[in-house]
Amino acid sequence: MYYLLLFFTFFSFLPIFFILKKRRSSNRLPPGSLGIPIIGQSLSFARALRDNTAEKWLEDRVNKYGPISKLTLFGKPTIFIHGQEANKFVFTGNSLNNQQPTSVQTLLGKRNLTGVSGQDHKRLRGALMTFLKPEVLKQYVGKMDREIKKHFEMHWQGKETVTEIVDNVRSVMFAGYDTIATLTTFMIRHLASDPVVYAEILKEQEEIDAQKSSSEELLTWDDLAKMKYTWRVALEILRIIPPAFGGFRRTQKDTEFGGYVIPEGWQ
Repeated sequence: MYYLLLFFTFFSFLPIFFILKKRRSSNRLPPGSLGIPIIGQSLSFARALRDNTAEKWLEDRVNKYGPISKLTLFGKPTIFIHGQEANKFVFTGNSLNNQQPTSVQTLLGKRNLTGVSGQDHKRLRGALMTFLKPEVLKQYVGKMDREIKKHFEMHWQGKETVTEIVDNVRSVMFAGYDTIATLTTFMIRHLASDPVVYAEILKEQEEIDAQKSSSEELLTWDDLAKMKYTWRVALEILRIIPPAFGGFRRTQKDTEFGGYVIPEGWQ
């Protein structure tokens, strides 16, 4: 049993051996430490996610190392990049693919849109967009309006204090994939502290409501098209507070960025 354990322990560290060998072969890696093999900075990052301080965790890293640094997350050597140039590199470069960490693949599956690249990504994106065309969405505006009204009547109407909301806010903050819910949460928070913007949105919504023949008449696609100020506020919230503060890519080959080398296979 002892030799069997030794055998598996040895082979479990082989990937780290090759990673370190790769690291020694290049003196152009970004600053930072990979930390303890496999674990690295995963535990401290997980604590920051739990405590809703992940953005500060990343900001502290930028202040310490600059906009590019190396670390280990979720068992993989990782390069963290930050800023406008980083976004351009991630979303327009052809040397990266969408391979997600094993933990994310376990939760979302390996064939979802965030986990495929190249032609597979193009094909899946095209298929999804077929279902999200305005012609299709138009059919659901009234149904969505009816369900939202039902929710307000059941959980909000007649109550001075809404108590289900804290847990939901905490959930959408942690679950970065619920982008619409996250946007709505931050939009409501902003409206609560900005009476001028709140008044403009309320005016626009009341003007649309005044055109309805009764309170039972549902919203239409044309009604949504009239919410121009509301939409501009939503876009500004998206700019200030993106629903997802980060994402993963994987290098398909040794790649240069910011004067440093990101080795092949790193995330």
